[in-house]
Amino acid sequence: MLYIDQPVQVSFSYNTLVNGTLDEIPTPFAYKPQNFTATGIPQTNLTFLTGTFAAQLIEGAPNTTMAAAPAMYDFVQTWIQE
Repeated sequence: MLYIDQPVQVSFSYNTLVNGTLDEIPTPFAYKPQNFTATGIPQTNLTFLTGTFAAQLIEGAPNTTMAAAPAMYDFVQTWIQE
């Protein structure tokens, strides 16, 4: 028996990817979406980072077995190399 626990917005449940910035001092777990093509990539340091994050759109993530089954099937096929 293989049990797979996967939080929403992680791994296969990314709905879309968004560029953004993360300021770890005031909000260490919340990013701010940014359009780097319009503004350019800002200067980073140890507490102000840029990156690519999940869009955090819960309605776009798989939330049923039928929605998650195709991704899990591909994962298991890769895992057992069939």
